[in-house]
Amino acid sequence: MTPIRRPTYEESPRNIERLRVRFPEVAQATTNLEYLHFLMLYKLQHERLSEAFRQSIPGAAFLMVAQSSGGPLPTVVQEAINGVCLWDMVERQKVMTMRGWEVSPRLLPQWKNAQKELVDKLRRFTGSDHIDCNPKNFIFDPDSGTLFYVDSEPTFIRTLRTDNVNRTFLFRLIARAETPEK
Repeated sequence: MTPIRRPTYEESPRNIERLRVRFPEVAQATTNLEYLHFLMLYKLQHERLSEAFRQSIPGAAFLMVAQSSGGPLPTVVQEAINGVCLWDMVERQKVMTMRGWEVSPRLLPQWKNAQKELVDKLRRFTGSDHIDCNPKNFIFDPDSGTLFYVDSEPTFIRTLRTDNVNRTFLFRLIARAETPEK
């Protein structure tokens, strides 16, 4: 399996002490090093995304949550946001090309007025290797015009092959939105 990107040294378990100093509030959550490393990776990813895409990343807490049976587990609790999932805003048509069947996405008619704004915001995300381009990771709030990215999982956990399929889907959506209809 080839990941979207390789883990950095900063994400290595060997770096846990530096991450404890950097994120003391998360370091207090547990003494279990495996769980602590999990929480630190998600916190680090959230910080990176928040710096790169300020208004588009919901707030999050990184903590341990008790289960009804067994011990507590590391958990990411994300701020609730209003909006519509990008996946639900898109009509997916299959078309035959020289390469075989491909999906040709386009925004549903009720989203045409938001098309330019949405495409401009979506384009910003497609160049980052810290973004998993699954359309289900994007939520559009039509009231504020904000496009949120809601996946805080580090991208070295996701496969490059799947991300390339999703990235191609987004590029086709962008290209189709920019092409005048006949």
